Amino acid sequence: MSSNPAARVRPAGPAWLTLGYAALLAYGTLYPLSGWRPPPVDLATLFAASLHMPAARADLLTNLLVYLPLGLLIGLRRRERGRGGAIAAAALAGLALSTVLECLQAFLPERTPSLLDIGLNGLGAGTGALLPFLVSGDTRLGHELARWRHERFRDGALADLGLVVLALWALAHLSPLVPSIDLGNLRSGLSPLWHTLHAPARFDPGVALAYLLAILALGWIARDLWRAPPRQFPPVFAVFVAGVQALKVPVMTRQLSLEAVLAAALALAALLLTTHWRAPLRWRASVAALIAAYAVEQLRPALDPDAPRHVFSWELFAPQMRSLDGLADILAVAWMFVAAAYLARRRWPAAGLWPGVLAAGGIAAFAFAFEWSQQYLPGRYGEVSDVLVAALAWLAAWSASGASTRPAGEAAR
Repeated sequence: MSSNPAARVRPAGPAWLTLGYAALLAYGTLYPLSGWRPPPVDLATLFAASLHMPAARADLLTNLLVYLPLGLLIGLRRRERGRGGAIAAAALAGLALSTVLECLQAFLPERTPSLLDIGLNGLGAGTGALLPFLVSGDTRLGHELARWRHERFRDGALADLGLVVLALWALAHLSPLVPSIDLGNLRSGLSPLWHTLHAPARFDPGVALAYLLAILALGWIARDLWRAPPRQFPPVFAVFVAGVQALKVPVMTRQLSLEAVLAAALALAALLLTTHWRAPLRWRASVAALIAAYAVEQLRPALDPDAPRHVFSWELFAPQMRSLDGLADILAVAWMFVAAAYLARRRWPAAGLWPGVLAAGGIAAFAFAFEWSQQYLPGRYGEVSDVLVAALAWLAAWSASGASTRPAGEAAR
C-alpha cells in the first residue's frame, strides 16, 4: 500500500480528443460516403427548402446532443478566455464544422442538408462549453452541486471519472432521451415485463446474468466513491437504479424487462451484504464483475437457436446510424470501458499516458475477439464499431484522469 499522500501525473491535453470527435462527427454526417454527385439545385434553394421539412423530436435532440461533447472539449481548451470567450469559440467552431458538413451533404443522394441541423449543432456546441461554468463554484448552482457532492462523494479528478461512469450507465439505459406519455408508448415500454410474466419461457437468463453482473460492478464502484456514512449508501444506490429503470418506460424505444427487474433486485441485495467490504476487496470484485458482465453480454446467444447468424461488419457505425437506439448501443459499450479505466487508475494512479495507449491496444484486441466470435452465435451481430468505441472510451477516460490524486490510505492494492 502506498503511503504517498498525493501521487500526480501531468494531465494529457484534450486536443487529440477534440480532433478525433470532430472526425467522428464528419463520418456520421457524411455516411455512407459514397454516390457523390452535384446537387440538383443550388445550396441556397436546398437550405431554404429544409425549413419547411418536418423534423422528428428524436432527430432534433440528437443533433443537439452529438455536438455537446465537441463544445465541452473546445470550451475546456479555451476556458482561459472566460465564460463568454469559451462559449463563443465552441459555438462558432460547431457552426463552422456543421455548415461545412451540411454543404457536403448536398452532394450525397442519401443525405439532406438542413439549416435547422446547423443551428442545433451550434447550440449544442455552445451548451457543451457552458456546462463546466454552470457547475463551477462561481455560480449558485455550481456551489450547491459542489457542496452536495463533497458531502457524499470523494473529491478529485479520479472520483469525477467514477461519477461519469454512473452517468454513462444511466444514459445508456435512457437514450435516446425522448419521452412520450402516449398510451401506446407506455404499453410498449412495459410489454416485455408483461409478456415474460405470462410466458416464463421468454425469460432470457443470459440477459439477466449480464445485467446482474453490470449492476454489481457499478455498485462497488459507486461504493468506492461514497464518503457519507456507509449505512446511507444502499438506499441511495437502490433509488438511483430503480429510478433509471422506471424512467425507461416513457422513453421512446426503451423497455423494462423482467430480466432487468430481477437482476437489479438480486444485485442490490448482494450490495447490501457487501457494504462494509474494504477498498481492496471492492476493487477486485468490481474488476471481476465488469469483465464477467462484458463477456456474458458478448457471448450470450439469442433464445431462438434458429435465429440468423451475421457476418462480422467492418462498416463503422452503420447499425447505430440506422436506428434510434444507436446512441444507447454506443453508450452501453462506452460505460464499461470508462469504468475499466477508472479501476485501472485506482490501481495505478501515477501511470502516464503511454501505458494507457499501450493498454488501449490490448483493449481493442480484447473487444475484437468477442465481437468476432458473435458471428458464430445465433441472433448476434459483431462489428468493428464496438471495438473502436471500447478503445477510445478507455483512452479518453485514462487521459482525462491523468491528473487524479489518491488520498493516503485509499490505495486499492
